[in-house]
Amino acid sequence: MAGTSIPEIRDFHDVVRLLEPHPEWRADLRRLILIDELLALPEQMGRLAEQMTHVTKETQALAEAQRRTQAQLATLTGIVQRISVDLGHL
Repeated sequence: MAGTSIPEIRDFHDVVRLLEPHPEWRADLRRLILIDELLALPEQMGRLAEQMTHVTKETQALAEAQRRTQAQLATLTGIVQRISVDLGHL
């Protein structure tokens, strides 16, 4: 490391200034500082987003099934009312 000097670090802001031009150092530092649970969050959020997409599709399918059920119930209600009227005329 001939010719490489290490600047004096007096406070946190000196560390930040040293890290700013080196994104590869920040990635290594994150692995050292952050707990495994925090490092796993991006992957977990990706899985959660996939699950939410699936739940949204399922909910849309259920809503459509509910609309069909309501339409069928309305039809059956009309039929029962007509049968009731017809039976009242007997």
